[in-house]
Amino acid sequence: FPSPDEEFIEDHFPVRINPAYQVNISSTVHGNGFRPTELSGFLSKFSWIPKHLSLTFQAATNVPGNVEYWWKVRNFGTEALSANGNNGLRGEIRQGMGDGKKHESTLYNGVHYIECYIVKEGICVAKKLQLVPIKKAEA
Repeated sequence: FPSPDEEFIEDHFPVRINPAYQVNISSTVHGNGFRPTELSGFLSKFSWIPKHLSLTFQAATNVPGNVEYWWKVRNFGTEALSANGNNGLRGEIRQGMGDGKKHESTLYNGVHYIECYIVKEGICVAKKLQLVPIKKAEA
């Protein structure tokens, strides 16, 4: 499911991953009668995230000083493909808020991912990918 709008971090910034730097992504699932739950705990119970819930991603890094958080949301599957007049596949890279948070909704079946990039002084120095499996609830 190629996305015509997919972007790659090396097209935005030089990439020099520093092994001393890390970025971690914590994720919270909430909405639709569920108590806010860490994504890892939610997946250990259910294996998939139901459609029409909300996710809050929080990036944390050990990179010293001022950094920018950049995010890529990449979705796959026929539901995403057919959404928005066959333009529902995503893959754009966008700058996030300075607090490292990113809010998303679970809309389409499939295994998708979100990736966070840490940019310091115009160079991507750390990145992390988080899988996001979404499935329509069984009747």
